[in-house]
Amino acid sequence: MSNLLGDYLAGKGLSQAEIARRAGVSKSYLSMIAHGQRRSLNPLIVERLARELGLAPPELKSLLGHGSETQPARSGVYPGTGNDGPGQSGLALFYQALEQGLRAEHANNRNELERVCRVIAGMDQGLVPLRRNFLCWHEALELAWQNRFEQSLAVLRAAVGFKPTSPLERRFKAKIIGDIGAVLVARGCYKEALKSLRLSLILWDEGEQGAVVNLNLGTLFRRTDNFADAVEAYEKAVLMGSPSLKLLAYAGLGQVSLDQGGLGQARKYLLKGYALSRSLKDAPQRADILCNLGKYYKEAGKQSRAVYLLSKGLEIASVDGNTRTKLYLLAELADIYLVNGRLKQADRILARIEEDAAADGGDVLLAGLCLTALAKKGLCLGQIQQSLLVLNRCYRALSKFAPTAEFETCCDLLRQAHVRLRKPQEAAFFAGEVRRARKALKRRT
Repeated sequence: MSNLLGDYLAGKGLSQAEIARRAGVSKSYLSMIAHGQRRSLNPLIVERLARELGLAPPELKSLLGHGSETQPARSGVYPGTGNDGPGQSGLALFYQALEQGLRAEHANNRNELERVCRVIAGMDQGLVPLRRNFLCWHEALELAWQNRFEQSLAVLRAAVGFKPTSPLERRFKAKIIGDIGAVLVARGCYKEALKSLRLSLILWDEGEQGAVVNLNLGTLFRRTDNFADAVEAYEKAVLMGSPSLKLLAYAGLGQVSLDQGGLGQARKYLLKGYALSRSLKDAPQRADILCNLGKYYKEAGKQSRAVYLLSKGLEIASVDGNTRTKLYLLAELADIYLVNGRLKQADRILARIEEDAAADGGDVLLAGLCLTALAKKGLCLGQIQQSLLVLNRCYRALSKFAPTAEFETCCDLLRQAHVRLRKPQEAAFFAGEVRRARKALKRRT
């Protein structure tokens, strides 16, 4: 942390973790801000942090070493208010910036999106009514990238409250509704998610935006065992999307095949994605294809190859800052190490999971994967009661949905824990849950 901000917190008797919690950001995100690892700051987050610290936003920026941030004109967009551009109204400038922001988000170009956010933040709310909607949307994206889906959902719902008056505004509203659907998928709220995703496509079903919605529909259908619909949605995303979105679609198609036990078909899809990823050196989506390819090799019994691919994916996800993908990769690595008795390596991975996970507000299945990995470690070390606390939490979260592989693993670990505690009734109950889950999973194949 920068010395100025660190000294300020120490003088007030405040901790970084407490301020992050009160401001609704993750501790790791606040640390990145404080160490100057974020090239720009979302104005709404600056306002919240400043309020919690008892500072004016410019004072906080000074502590962080950002000072005054005046964005130079680029790509025909002029920062400021109504009369900023030569011969252009404030609203016309906003539309130009909005188009650039949507393109940047589809390309996963976070630096460009943050630049556009700064430009729009400098516009006059009275002349640009959707200014705050855009800033809320950008803040929600930041929260989602940190795996803070509950908070992201609340901000997205604040952003979507407008009636579009032009095709671009309709496209923007469709984008926000689609993002609401994506967050609901991550939270396991599949009925609500399906409504949002379908509404998004009604408003706008073309190009990259349509491809993204189909990707999320594929994930929803896969998680609800509608495999034929999942394949159709992912294949639409392959046809409509850019190369980076095609990577995610191939990763999804590979996961569908893994869910159904089709290792051969999974290998075909994932190797297509892997071949494409080698031509996209800077695409952060490479981490997703490496994650699922690693899972394929784990299922195929080729553990060393799986560890290599998962580790490469982790390098990419760590640089990109995608907490969600990083946690999936960490959980898969921890599982391999624990199953093979490599406790020292597993312990290092689990420490990172504990540090980075935001399970309470994150992806439900991701939370299950992380929690079962932590519980396996506890059982290996003889920490039965601690493992039970983790597993009971995991069971409550996953039992709300159709049985998954994560649910089966959780129940089997609960059975093992109760056997070791000599509680036959509880062990028998969870043995029955394991059989129920296996029966449901078998019907998939």
